[in-house]
Amino acid sequence: MAPISKTSFLQATLVGVVLLQALFLWDVIPGLWTPDVMAQILASMLPVRGAIMLVELFGIAVLFVDVVTRFDELNPKWKVLHCITVAACMICYILQFFVYFLDSAYLE
Repeated sequence: MAPISKTSFLQATLVGVVLLQALFLWDVIPGLWTPDVMAQILASMLPVRGAIMLVELFGIAVLFVDVVTRFDELNPKWKVLHCITVAACMICYILQFFVYFLDSAYLE
């Protein structure tokens, strides 16, 4: 069995963060048709939303540090897309942070 490289872990982290951000945007944007399965996934994430956001924060921080430290080593073909994706995840996380905590402040 071949050893797993650190870049495969970073790629898996990037995919995971992008999927979580997509779920968040799907939940926030009004008027989108939500299948039953998606509604069940979103409902099951609500009780642990804070923990999910903490894990997302660590994942985004790792990805940002990776981009900064390994910028010259990134594949030139994917460098721009990778940087834009990490930046979009950071921006979406800040939006998610404000939406989540403003929503929880109004509930109390």
